[in-house]
Amino acid sequence: MSWAVASIQDIPVADATFDTVISCETIEHVLDPVRALEEIRRVLRPGGRLLLTTPNYLGPMGLYRGYLRVRGRRYTEGGQPICHLTSLPRTIVWLRRAGLMVRVVDAVGHYLPWPGRSPLSNPRLDSIRPLRWFALHSLVVAEKR
Repeated sequence: MSWAVASIQDIPVADATFDTVISCETIEHVLDPVRALEEIRRVLRPGGRLLLTTPNYLGPMGLYRGYLRVRGRRYTEGGQPICHLTSLPRTIVWLRRAGLMVRVVDAVGHYLPWPGRSPLSNPRLDSIRPLRWFALHSLVVAEKR
């Protein structure tokens, strides 16, 4: 198979097909993220790895999203039909529920929302390890047992 269009919750390949699966900023847009991660686990070989990126709304951008909701305005994610409010801890829980072992957790992107303009970035904060839990872009590497 050279390519296919399919749902991440029903990948049309045999079990244990891939050594690596990369999913960038998609899991938050499916109806059932845990089901999608279980399907990824199914197509991974034992010892295979998933590199998963998601937005992390634990920091200022998430607070801004909550502020908009309180004000009666929706944060639309550019018109995406589904957008689960993701956080780095929630993503880790989803991965564990799907039967994957979390191996690496990292995150970057510290932004301050500013009314009337693009969010302000402070990349110096990316190097402060405890602050990764509040960065906007998360990366988790998980492994199939």
